[in-house]
Amino acid sequence: IKEELDAFVPDVSTKKGRDAIASIAYKVAKGKTALDNIGKDLVAELKDVPKKIDAERKRMRDLLDQWKDEVRAPLTAWEEAEEARQARHKAGIEWFQLRAKEFHDLDLQELRASLAEVEGKAVDQSWEEFEAEAHRAKAKALDALTAAVAAREKHEAEQAELAKLRAEAAAREHLRHPRVLGRKAQHERLADRAPGQIG
Repeated sequence: IKEELDAFVPDVSTKKGRDAIASIAYKVAKGKTALDNIGKDLVAELKDVPKKIDAERKRMRDLLDQWKDEVRAPLTAWEEAEEARQARHKAGIEWFQLRAKEFHDLDLQELRASLAEVEGKAVDQSWEEFEAEAHRAKAKALDALTAAVAAREKHEAEQAELAKLRAEAAAREHLRHPRVLGRKAQHERLADRAPGQIG
């Protein structure tokens, strides 16, 4: 295009010269459009390349994640089972620990029931590596509940004795009351009279 423009000598003095100028300007414009379209096509192709690359990357990631999960499945299953096993033993130990702490609001019957429940819970080889810890937790719970039962029994016995003493004191006080004493004397006098003299 540049070579053609450099070689062109414009002539506006004749119609032919003016038409030649218009013709060459139109040719330049057509060349611009043609070259621009080539550029657009190249850009479209280049823009399509990242999309294709990204799609392939996603396919690759999904596929390799699937393979990783498949190959790891036995280990994942073992880890989940191991976690559940340990959680089960830890929950059992925590159960003993709670019995050793949370008994203060229980009455004597509830304390005895809790003590029997702890005594009845077996700690053996089924606890696996947690067996020693479970024995310690159970022993602490038994000690705490045994002491709590003894303390509650003592307290209830003291309360019963105190109630008995109060009742006896109230009965003595009742007998000392003047009106009661007057009635008592009247009954004694009536008892001394002969049956025919009452009246």
